[in-house]
Amino acid sequence: MPTIKLRSQIGRDGILHLDIPSDFKETEVNVTVTFEAVQEVSEDLASRKEERKPRYNAWGNPVVEQSITQAISGMRRLQKTVALPKSEILAMREEGRRF
Repeated sequence: MPTIKLRSQIGRDGILHLDIPSDFKETEVNVTVTFEAVQEVSEDLASRKEERKPRYNAWGNPVVEQSITQAISGMRRLQKTVALPKSEILAMREEGRRF
């Protein structure tokens, strides 16, 4: 008696769809369904945190939350410095439509 083990998802309609291998076409079979709820990912995440290796940026410095925050704030400052005013962008777009 072959056993097929798979992970599937029950849809919002409450129906579980199973794709059966092609060698069981037009055959009468006895089917036993066992439901086992899949445990949430929290256990996997906890084990992944332990296995997580430190990451380093292009300069060899460790990537931590503080360095990411500093990088984002630096990009925002740069954006304010070099960004074109909205009125200039609109004028450039209108200029481009003339051609």
